[in-house]
Amino acid sequence: MERRAEYIGIPHTPPYIPASLRALVRANDTVPTPAAAFAGKRVLVLLGADDKLVPWEASRSFVEALDVGRGGKKVVEVAPGVKHEFTDGMREKMFRFFWEEALVRRDAALNCAL
Repeated sequence: MERRAEYIGIPHTPPYIPASLRALVRANDTVPTPAAAFAGKRVLVLLGADDKLVPWEASRSFVEALDVGRGGKKVVEVAPGVKHEFTDGMREKMFRFFWEEALVRRDAALNCAL
C-alpha cells in the first residue's frame, strides 16, 4: 500500500492514509505464512519485469519463500519488457498451467480411482 502510494504521489499521512488504517492493516494482515498456507497447492505467478505499479522486488521475497511442498507446484514467470499488463503470452501460460495442473491432474486422479 505504501509503495503504491509513493508511486502515485500520495503522502503516507492523514487524510490519505490515516494512522487508524495503518494500525488496522497491521493487526489484520491476511497474508498467510508462506510455509503453511501453500503446501500442496499449485501456484502460478505471472508479472512484468518493467511493472512500476507492482514491482517484482516488492513481492520477490514472499514468492520465493512460498513452499508448496512435495504435492504442490510453483511456477514464476517474469516477462521481460512487460509493464503492469496481462499479455497474450501470459494468458497462454495461464491457460496451459490451468489445463495441466487442474484438468489433466483431475482426470488422472479420476482414472486412478476407477
